[in-house]
Amino acid sequence: MTALQNSPFSLTYRMKHIFLSALLGCALLSATPAHGASDAKGNFIYVLGWDNIWYPPTSDNPESVAFYENKKLYETEPGSNIYTGVLEPMRNGDMFFRFTTSLDTPEKDCYSVNNIGPAESADAIAMRAMGASGVYGGVCMLNTTPGRECGSWYLSESSLLSFNNYISPGFRVDLNTNEVYVFSGTHGVAAIADYKGDFSWSNVGNYVTVDGRQFLSPGAHTLTYLRYADEATFGANELPPLLYSGNYTSVPMSEGENPVSISDKWPGGILATASQGYIRFQSTIYAVPESHDYMLMVGEYCDWDVDKAITLDKGNAEGSLFKGVVPAGKFYFVTDASWKNYETRLTYGPGFYYERDTDGNLVMQIRGQADVFDIEAPEGTPFLLDFTKGTVTFESSAAEFHSDYVLTEGIPGAGSLPDVPDNAIYLNGNVDGVVPTTANLPYIYPYLYYREPENQWPFYLPAQNAGYNFITKVGATAADATVAIPEQGSFVLDRTMFDDDGMAVVKMTEAKGADSGYLYLDCKNYGDSNNTGRTYEITFNPADMEAVVYCADFKKPEARDELYIVGTPNGWNIWESEYVIPNKGNGVYSATYEIAADAEFRFFTSLGDWSRGSIGSEYSDFYSEDVTQLPFEGSACWGMGNWKLSGPESGFITFTLTTTDAETWTLKMERAASGVENVPTEACVTVKGGRGCIEIEAPYAAEVTVYDLAGRMAAHREIEEGVTFIPLQAGVYIVNGTKVLVK
Repeated sequence: MTALQNSPFSLTYRMKHIFLSALLGCALLSATPAHGASDAKGNFIYVLGWDNIWYPPTSDNPESVAFYENKKLYETEPGSNIYTGVLEPMRNGDMFFRFTTSLDTPEKDCYSVNNIGPAESADAIAMRAMGASGVYGGVCMLNTTPGRECGSWYLSESSLLSFNNYISPGFRVDLNTNEVYVFSGTHGVAAIADYKGDFSWSNVGNYVTVDGRQFLSPGAHTLTYLRYADEATFGANELPPLLYSGNYTSVPMSEGENPVSISDKWPGGILATASQGYIRFQSTIYAVPESHDYMLMVGEYCDWDVDKAITLDKGNAEGSLFKGVVPAGKFYFVTDASWKNYETRLTYGPGFYYERDTDGNLVMQIRGQADVFDIEAPEGTPFLLDFTKGTVTFESSAAEFHSDYVLTEGIPGAGSLPDVPDNAIYLNGNVDGVVPTTANLPYIYPYLYYREPENQWPFYLPAQNAGYNFITKVGATAADATVAIPEQGSFVLDRTMFDDDGMAVVKMTEAKGADSGYLYLDCKNYGDSNNTGRTYEITFNPADMEAVVYCADFKKPEARDELYIVGTPNGWNIWESEYVIPNKGNGVYSATYEIAADAEFRFFTSLGDWSRGSIGSEYSDFYSEDVTQLPFEGSACWGMGNWKLSGPESGFITFTLTTTDAETWTLKMERAASGVENVPTEACVTVKGGRGCIEIEAPYAAEVTVYDLAGRMAAHREIEEGVTFIPLQAGVYIVNGTKVLVK
């Protein structure tokens, strides 16, 4: 675990169970076609251009008839003249489409008569975004003129939210008002605050897709979720607790249940929502709960390993006070020992304020999902964590806090917000849906990041199919904002613009209006549509009007001593892996391990960060390439896709990864008879058995692998010159070709 991973500037998460939770909820919130009538003529229309396939819509072509059989939108009820439906998933990409009311048109007129297309006269009309609802709209017309071909609507790649890089487009065609709407059938659920049952498609721009963000003013609210496909409403089975800055809580949703109640204790902020079947809430106000059942301290002293973390002593039965002592190195506090419970586990780091009490002790504000504590104080200095006050007190007048981030002396009352600095700069993205204004500024303060000295502001963010600029002066509205945008206007900063150190410099210029221009990060050509496996650091210097962009993935790779297998063989533990693949020289990495059937895995150049150094089958995360049989040989890439062995049995597999330029990789997997048979032999290395250990003496640094008699790897070490002891359970082992007994 790094400081970056624990800071508010890290907006990346890579946990596998996100995918699982989405799957669990698919049946709950997945949109289905609204069949309000039978398949009689006139009760449905056809979608033309689905997946950019344009079969002539004619009834005398059996292939065409078969193709369009599943490309129908059904009338909501007989005579409504409104047609809706959600089509089967297709690979995410640019989409062109229109509709036809019949397949009975002669082929010469099949793309004109009875076609429903844009009212505008053009080959392709872009759909317009309807606010932050995730819905795109357009004006349509029914063409009845022979020989006059309709135009088509156009949606760019990733306009609709994708699931595992696939989209299920949903359509609503209203021939009464000549309006057409397109939405994600997979994620086609809107969040509506204080819903009063007056849903209207003409007002859909006021709603927010579940994958978006919604600003809620302080006070009580009800939150209802509505499925676009059939306008069914959803609520919560249980009420969420009061929410706190940076901390998530997930609430299972059910059709027809009561709306989610937000109590009058709600301090105001952004509600972030996600995951089908579950609605995730995140407050952005810096408050903390008043008590916890227990509290752990994680830090450098335990190599950021939660399993080795110290549990703090409770200072009272209520769990509002916790006692501990300052460890060696940086640290933070966490409520749950399981990384798998990331949605409910809470972490705490330094807030924005500090002061000295009457005894000279250092008193600091705490906040959720913050950076780590970096305290200069004698190791063992006592501290008191007080959740009723939202502070931690270090009982030493000598205690000092070290941080690159600005802290203000003087702790305000509990639940208060700090004043916004006059020199604040905001990172503005056209994906968030909320722009800082003078009216909402206090409540979106967490989106403010600033750094001194040198007037530089760093932002860490994953690349998305969205652009970013910097708001240097907040206005009364988004249009009044003063922003820094690229000199050339909106453009994509692609991989070729980064130097060997992974840096790119973008000259900026001042403009008016929050959406006047955006810097887009490279995501289309080198990853999935959201590019979730790549993180960028952007530092903006307003004095020079330059944005310096750093991406570790674009840094010229250096030679590595070893690679690591991370996946089901090691329990998806990104922090440690006994499955080490050493560098054999000349760009070849090879090792043999016993692997269970149906194993799923990828490789990493270093451990501790899901978003760094991943070598996989695809750029996209959660994608698994099935290997039906071994031997296997194929390409690998810098990405988050997994390999999955679908073989019928466990066995020893030799993994060989080869690279010529540290950029292009080839993976070869083949069965080995036994791990023992593939044990490397190191000359002049002496191995002796002992009581509870083996003793190894080497005249030079060497690589040592220990197997039991069944061929299972028991240990793997890179030892230094001299004598090394490796603890083992009693038994017989083979160490680099030598059989030894451990008593």
